[in-house]
Amino acid sequence: MLTVSYVDTCTPDYLTDHYTREGECLIGVALSSDMTVAQVIEQLIRDAHDNGDTIPAQYGHAEIDACVRSTITTSDKRWSPYPVVSDEDGEEAFAWFVFRF
Repeated sequence: MLTVSYVDTCTPDYLTDHYTREGECLIGVALSSDMTVAQVIEQLIRDAHDNGDTIPAQYGHAEIDACVRSTITTSDKRWSPYPVVSDEDGEEAFAWFVFRF
């Protein structure tokens, strides 16, 4: 069964080593101050489709789409309004999601 959950909003250096376990795929969506939740959802779906080497092939595009759309909705406000989109080093903030399979 494929599931997805929101993890955190932060720069990549704070999170990437925490979700490298087997059966998981961590995907970050770069945020900008004018992005809508719908745009984050669409980018997450595109990025998940492009992670075919990490997300098993048995989970096709339709299943990825359904998983994301049933879990994360446009009324989701966990990462909105967006924080400043870069840290003092100029690194962008990402909304991070983990797929489990």
